[in-house]
Amino acid sequence: MTSNTKSVTSFSHFVNSNCKIKLPLNFQRAVPVELRIGICIWRLATNLEYRSISHLFGIGLSTCCLITQEVVTAINFILKPKYIRQPTAPELKVIVQGFRDKWRFPQVAGAIDGTHIKIRAPTDDPVSYYNRKGEYSIIIQAVVDHRMRFWDINVGRSGKIHDARVFALSSLYQRGMNGTLLPDWTERFEGVDVPLVLLGDSAYPLLPWLMKPYPEGAGVTPEQINFKLSQSRMTVERAFGRLKGRWCCLLKVCDAHITFVSQIVLACCVLHNFLESISNFDILPSKFLSPPAVGMEEDIGVGTPVRMSIRTYIRPHFVSGAYLRNYTRGQNCWYPSVKEGKTHNSH
Repeated sequence: MTSNTKSVTSFSHFVNSNCKIKLPLNFQRAVPVELRIGICIWRLATNLEYRSISHLFGIGLSTCCLITQEVVTAINFILKPKYIRQPTAPELKVIVQGFRDKWRFPQVAGAIDGTHIKIRAPTDDPVSYYNRKGEYSIIIQAVVDHRMRFWDINVGRSGKIHDARVFALSSLYQRGMNGTLLPDWTERFEGVDVPLVLLGDSAYPLLPWLMKPYPEGAGVTPEQINFKLSQSRMTVERAFGRLKGRWCCLLKVCDAHITFVSQIVLACCVLHNFLESISNFDILPSKFLSPPAVGMEEDIGVGTPVRMSIRTYIRPHFVSGAYLRNYTRGQNCWYPSVKEGKTHNSH
């Protein structure tokens, strides 16, 4: 099946499955639902100016703007609860098994990371949105499953804020700290009950329910474990790559008003999950990956026993030269024993 055929089939499926998306009655008579959704998707996928899209579809400029805003709002109101939500217990078991089968990393409920969405400089307090790369942006914090589908999204924090601060301010962190984020499923490794965990990069704190890489120079074995964690955590990087590869409004500077950018981002994430649920598009995300996290300090805290136990569980796979699949390169290869290993950072 060609990519064009896939696109047409996916669009038809989306329209037929989500016909609840409606505008006021006067717009329904003037512009069919298929055309309205098509206009919105074209805008999100290309980031063309509204004037160009209005000429392309033969509608007025103000109508094009209104249709896009209404469809984005409807996607978030109607479809977001269906496509972006906390996994059920059966779904979570599939996710945990998926991470274990693909990357031999136990007890993983998801991978977490953040990425920046470039925006126009806001008129109010633009300095707060000026990030370390010299661009104006807002931040998406997301958790994905083993199939690169988002199950938690936090969007809208200014680009100047560090990932760790965005995390600390999120409802995800609050739920994690009060024990309501993940079920109490433990597996015993080396005398330690290891709970379900999320995988993050060096920007995140080490917690009993959030694993991060060892700091550089912590020894050969931790370096090998870092590679295993990085392979598992790269799922979220690839998800961001697919997201921006499909929806160019997130890859380029989003010229929508700052109050509406977050709604656009959420709608794109919903559409991403919809596409991932019905197909297996192969978009190479390497050019879209986030830069390495800033800072990598030693962590000695409540999450250390869990990380040590996971390291003990994983180590035999490296010692025996376990066969792994290199999903980053898309090829099968044997990785060396602990003594021959090289450092692999999480980005």
